[in-house]
Amino acid sequence: MLCYPFSIRGRCVRLVLAALLLLGALVQAKTVHAQAGGAGGSGGAGAGGGGGTAGSVDPEPMPFVTKLHPNSVVSGSSVTVEGENLPLDPTKISVELGGFDLGNPVHVAPDQKSFDFIVPRQARPSGSTAAAPLPIGRQLLVRVTITLPKRTFESMTTKPYEAGFLNITTEARPPLKLTGIEPAVVTPATPHLVLMGEGLGGDPSNYVLLRDGREIPLCWQDDKACTGLSAKITSPYQLELSGFYDKDEKLSDEWREEHVLGLRLGDAVSNLETKKVRFITCTPVQVQTWAILVTLALLGLIVIVAFWGGGMQKLQSVRTRPARYVRAFLLDPETDTYSLSKFQFYAWSTAALIGYCYLTLSRALAQGKLDIMDIPENLPGIIAISAGTTVASMGIAATRGPKGAGPVHPSFSDLISTGGIVAPERFQFFLWTLVAIATFLFTVSNSDPSIISDLPKIPPRLLWISGVSAMGYLGGKVARAPGPIIDQIIATTGSLKLSIMGRNLSGDATVEIAGISTAAFLDPTKHPEHRPEAASPSDDDNAGSNTLELLLKKAPVEWVGKATLDITVQNPDGQKATWPVSLDEKLQAELKTMAEATANESKVPPQGTPPIQVMPVPSTVPSTTQSTSGPAEK
Repeated sequence: MLCYPFSIRGRCVRLVLAALLLLGALVQAKTVHAQAGGAGGSGGAGAGGGGGTAGSVDPEPMPFVTKLHPNSVVSGSSVTVEGENLPLDPTKISVELGGFDLGNPVHVAPDQKSFDFIVPRQARPSGSTAAAPLPIGRQLLVRVTITLPKRTFESMTTKPYEAGFLNITTEARPPLKLTGIEPAVVTPATPHLVLMGEGLGGDPSNYVLLRDGREIPLCWQDDKACTGLSAKITSPYQLELSGFYDKDEKLSDEWREEHVLGLRLGDAVSNLETKKVRFITCTPVQVQTWAILVTLALLGLIVIVAFWGGGMQKLQSVRTRPARYVRAFLLDPETDTYSLSKFQFYAWSTAALIGYCYLTLSRALAQGKLDIMDIPENLPGIIAISAGTTVASMGIAATRGPKGAGPVHPSFSDLISTGGIVAPERFQFFLWTLVAIATFLFTVSNSDPSIISDLPKIPPRLLWISGVSAMGYLGGKVARAPGPIIDQIIATTGSLKLSIMGRNLSGDATVEIAGISTAAFLDPTKHPEHRPEAASPSDDDNAGSNTLELLLKKAPVEWVGKATLDITVQNPDGQKATWPVSLDEKLQAELKTMAEATANESKVPPQGTPPIQVMPVPSTVPSTTQSTSGPAEK
């Protein structure tokens, strides 16, 4: 009983001391000192015999985050975050990636210095309940939030940390880098553009096209709702773009001319500063069409100048105007035939003009370059061979004599024949001219107008064979005898006398009328050898006779009733010339009488009856038909 008041008094003293200590260290008090041990010993059994020293509580160290690795991963990969004093309980740690909540890590190291989390393909954005794909190719900030123990850190329950940036890629690939672009010129015929480089792949919608530094969004090529440019990843090294032109092959004004293109994937940017791309609205077919039209316009201008200048030859034997124009340039007026040397010269000149126009228009329309291009190698050489052949051919014809005139009207068969017979050297020269010109034009027309910088070179061996063909052609003109040429035919009545005047008419020539030989119908007293008579022999033996005369005594029925008969003179070497003769009424009547007489003579008279001879009655004034229209009537 004596101890009780003392015990009460001691406890009161301890309470007062504790209150004073709390008031003196209200903010930073960490421990409470109890003095129950000494007071309890003083109190003895009243304290229940239990009173020891209450121990102090040690503080927990503050956690923190230092870095993460790797910094670039694909979806589904693991990322490690390093730090110190990290909680062992993964639920005390939450991870946020670029505004997407990734939840808790999958593992915390026992030493509390690192933890791992998985990068998913989809995650829930902060403040949303629906998952969405994580951005690809961008630098995303990783934020780590750690829940702190309340008993120790009563004033702060969570602590956010920035661990670093993470780049999510669709596959493991090198950094984005553009190395090339094709084609250099985009046309409606080639509307696709291919960007080549490294680090390409994945979803094309993650790429942004840069045009002169301006961003152009891209979308999937198979996306039907896409109204802009569409992209397609063809390989880790190529990305194909399309959609520059609309369905009418029209190009918007913003894409015209040249542009510097590049790509952006996240924060990675790659440009092709040294390789500009040009967008045009002309196709190769359009450039080819313009080249042909310009060439035709130039040739038409030459024709107009020739027509108004009086250089056109108006030939009555040709009825259509275009044919007259062709004849004016190709016709050899001496033989009234088409000239092979002139044809190949005009053909090569036209082909060279078409090629040069195509090159110039390609540079202007497709490449935007206005410059004067050089003539391709060996093309002047083949033009020189062509022109030299034409000049040499004219010289040989002037000295040796021309070829045979052939049929009545000129035809393109004249290009490979002489006097109506095919000449091998002319055929070979004509053939190689066509082959060479066709090859040249085909090569030019198949050249891309966006990149063409020169006309195709004429191969040296093609140049050689063209020269050999030309030499063979000229050699044939020298070796072959000149052919017959008819300038005029005069027909008179009275046993129908024909006077054929011309050049290179051989005295041994055969004469046909309407395809029938006259040998059987000649007057035997005038033509005992059944050959025409050379009335005016030429001084040059090779030239033959200048005039052939025929006196017809008989006539077949095939000659009767025709107003015009074609007379053909054929020299012994096979060359021939044909000339039409118009018959008046008296000549037609004379032929009818002669044909009737010939028919009567062919009948066998009865036995014992003398044959009846029908003699033509000579006219007091002979009728004469003379062809005076010259070569134009031929």
